[in-house]
Order: sequence, then structure tokens, then C-alpha cells
Amino acid sequence: MVFVVRDPVARFVSGFYDRKREGRPRYHSPWSAAERRTFERFDTPGAIGEALAAGGEGADAARAALTSLDRMTVPWSRWLGCTDDFLARRADVLLVGRQETLAADFERLRQLLTLPDSARLPADDIDAHRASNVERHMSESARAALVAAFAEDYAWLDVLERNGLLVPLPAAGQTTDRTGNTSSEAASQAAS
Repeated sequence: MVFVVRDPVARFVSGFYDRKREGRPRYHSPWSAAERRTFERFDTPGAIGEALAAGGEGADAARAALTSLDRMTVPWSRWLGCTDDFLARRADVLLVGRQETLAADFERLRQLLTLPDSARLPADDIDAHRASNVERHMSESARAALVAAFAEDYAWLDVLERNGLLVPLPAAGQTTDRTGNTSSEAASQAAS
């Protein structure tokens, strides 16, 4: 089993903008009626977080927006099951990667599967389905409200890290090389 996870709020932000542009330019998947209501009310993912944080009627609309965007808000447990069952199948897990370290994780996977050097991730923004011109900044209260909304997925990140199935992200100021080593790990390996 191989799968890639992403910080749940970052996943939501990316998914929000993907749906806002209806998957374009690579795809075209028109909005549902519920998505239309979401994008008519909320311009940014931070606005949904702000509404959640404020409570009241706005929070109800924000929860409805999260429900309308179910492609990126489905909890990981829907795919992974309960933690006990998943951990019982731990030996079946070849690699759990992170979107945040995808290049290094793909290199590890390429080596594990002995894929040829020609096997590469897409570099083009359209092929990689990346959008760079979107508003990712949000207030601390909006982020905190979204973290609370995705608490179940954050708990999964913790389970994966605690059980050695997911490499923790490097601390601020550290970098990760193509094999997933942080700059401080690479320096200690070079010294030995």
C-alpha cells in the first residue's frame, strides 16, 4: 500500500481553489448547486474559517460549505478505516508520503519499486494540477477553526508519525534532500 497525505488545512485550501475554478485548466467539472452556494458566499477558504470561528448563522453556512466541498473534506478514516485495523495491516504499507515532501517521497518510492530514472513527477503546473496565484494566507482564528474542523485527520497524522509510518516534517529552517533526510541528518551522516 502506498499513499500520500497532506496537512489537512493545506489540502482544504488547495481543494477549495480547485473546485472554485471547476478543476480548470486541466479538467472541467462544473459546480454542483451546493458548491455554487458556497462560492457565492465565500471567496476564500479563510472566509470559511472566519465564519466557523465566529459561530452562529455564519458558522452554519461554513459547515454547509465544508459539506458541499466533500471531495476534499472526506475524513481519511473513510479510506484508512479505524486506526486499530489499519495498524494491524502495517506490514502492507510500503510508503506513506507527504504532499509537502512529494519530490523526496517519490524518489524513495522510485527506489523501492526500482522504477527507471525516467519515472518523474510532472514538472508543468498544468500537468501537476498546481495553482500558484491563490490566496493561502488566513488569520490565526480562521486556521484554528479549520484545524478543529479537520481534527480527525490531524489525529491520523499523529498516528502515522508515532508509528513510524510517516516521516515528520523538518523543523523550520531545515531542508529535506531527495531521499527525505533533513539538512541536519545529512550533515551527521557525512561526518560519520
